[in-house]
Amino acid sequence: MIARAVASHQAGRLREAEALYQHVLSLDRHNSDALHLLGVLAHQVGQPAQAVRLIKQAADIAPQVPVIHVNLGNALRALGRLPDALAAYDTALRLQPDLAGVEYNRSLVLKALDRPDDALAACDAAVRLQPDLAEAHAGRAALLKGFGRLEEALHAYETAARLKPGSADIHSNRGNVLRGLRRWQDARQAYDDALKLRPDFPEALCNKGILLKDLGYLQEALQYFDRALSLQPDLVEAHSSRGNTLSRLGQLDAALAALDCALHYRPDYAEAWSNRGNVLMAMARWQDAEDAYKQALLLRPDHAEAHFNRGLLHLLLGDFAVGWAEHEWRWKMTGPSAEAPRHQALPLWQGEEGAGRILLLWAEQGLGDTIQFLRYVPQVVARGWSVILEVPAPLLPLCKGLTTPTVRCVAIGTALPGADAQCPLLSLPLYAGQDDGMAGEKGPYLAADPVRVDLWRKRLPGGRRIGIIWQGNPDHHNDKNRSVPLRRFAPLADCDGITLVSLQRNFGEEQIPGCAGLFPLHLPGEIYTSGGFDETAALIMALDLVISVDTSVAHLAGALGCPVWVLLPHVPDWRWLLNRDDSPWYPSMRLFRQPELGDWDTVFAQVAAALRTSA
Repeated sequence: MIARAVASHQAGRLREAEALYQHVLSLDRHNSDALHLLGVLAHQVGQPAQAVRLIKQAADIAPQVPVIHVNLGNALRALGRLPDALAAYDTALRLQPDLAGVEYNRSLVLKALDRPDDALAACDAAVRLQPDLAEAHAGRAALLKGFGRLEEALHAYETAARLKPGSADIHSNRGNVLRGLRRWQDARQAYDDALKLRPDFPEALCNKGILLKDLGYLQEALQYFDRALSLQPDLVEAHSSRGNTLSRLGQLDAALAALDCALHYRPDYAEAWSNRGNVLMAMARWQDAEDAYKQALLLRPDHAEAHFNRGLLHLLLGDFAVGWAEHEWRWKMTGPSAEAPRHQALPLWQGEEGAGRILLLWAEQGLGDTIQFLRYVPQVVARGWSVILEVPAPLLPLCKGLTTPTVRCVAIGTALPGADAQCPLLSLPLYAGQDDGMAGEKGPYLAADPVRVDLWRKRLPGGRRIGIIWQGNPDHHNDKNRSVPLRRFAPLADCDGITLVSLQRNFGEEQIPGCAGLFPLHLPGEIYTSGGFDETAALIMALDLVISVDTSVAHLAGALGCPVWVLLPHVPDWRWLLNRDDSPWYPSMRLFRQPELGDWDTVFAQVAAALRTSA
């Protein structure tokens, strides 16, 4: 009768099998096979509590049968009784140590118990026992990814994919690792492989949407999130990433609604709280943004993006003690905008005295950031260090003026002399700064070639000569808010005695022909547009004033000590702070701010009025 019951069970005739098991138990209530298999059947039909009761009875009767303990562990795991499930699996392995599947199940329990090291050891054991167990390789890959060991994780996922090529889950998770390794095209192919196998796979659709969002294909990303949510409305990752995408498109109310939807389904989702903080910061709701970041960090204390963005918020608010410390989390972030640290073979300098040793200071982030933080080099030298200053090649001619017996400038990518320690430029305020976080040279700390300056003064037309910049790098994450169309400068040309001079090069030059009949604009010609930052510096110093959106040229003018007016969006970059029209970074700078999001009309009206009164 047991044999007949098992045959029915294996054939999927579960009611028939259940009746036969019950009939056996009516004849022999201590039959361990019937109790065990009836418990397995109960587990299969979604009755784990009943399964545990029956299989436990079987284990009490036949404690030396490994498979009974295995299935008891499975039922206990389904009930969420994880320590008891682990004990059952351990019993099975003591009775039969070569059970690869049980080692894999142990790894799942250990991972859920937040014991990742032990979980990885269990996966390793499963792979040793059964090298072709794809699930164990995939589980091992997921754990390695959690440890940040991405290359090893990728190798494990590739092994799993070879063993089980029809698994959409493995291909999708492999794409996540490739995305973490910044292998964007390979990641996209992995997601496509997953979706070929399962076109209605919500997680893969969401993952591909995240990749597209990170690469800047925002509208296409939204389509993938919407498809994923049409299949699984409670997929919180899709809601959160959709909100992040809408925020980047400037649809802040819709973005906040999407993130609130994610948190409705999963209130403990740290990623959504962090993204919510970003949206609230873009809405100038500072305290709400701080609360959101704090909630993200309460849920996940190692959330690098939440730490970093909270740091930007505190820097914007002028709280430099918190801001600079949180800013250090930038090195733990992932994604296309994250920058990998360089020169990590050298120890990090944290403010120690030099005593004649050599310190490598290296540029990171944008050209404007590099210019802004060059101000700290003299402080490092004052602590007894000789400095190697590694900067982007376009800035090298300009930085030659910093060269002294204790400072040597080199371009990124060229061979470096030996050094005793290293520090990224944007960490200098933390380690070399003062309590206000804004130490460093306040006055002009860069200079232009006086011969080139004199040549530009002779070339430029007469009048009050004002250089203008309207366009930053369009790849900047906030360029849609910080850059303006050239035509907006037309009212400034109406001010008496003014000559507008283009300082634009590369990005934005294509707008010049369309404004030819709108207002006069002097173009300095190829000698300028084909030159470097040293040529820009010389031209700036030949001008009376620079008016610029938030770009590297604004920093250059400030570092040169040239009068410069900077046009800022309603929520500016952190360095411009809030509620002030001057900059503590650059004494020669004046700030003009949008009173509301997108209100450039007021800004340009104020600039025109200031030009007339300062003539």
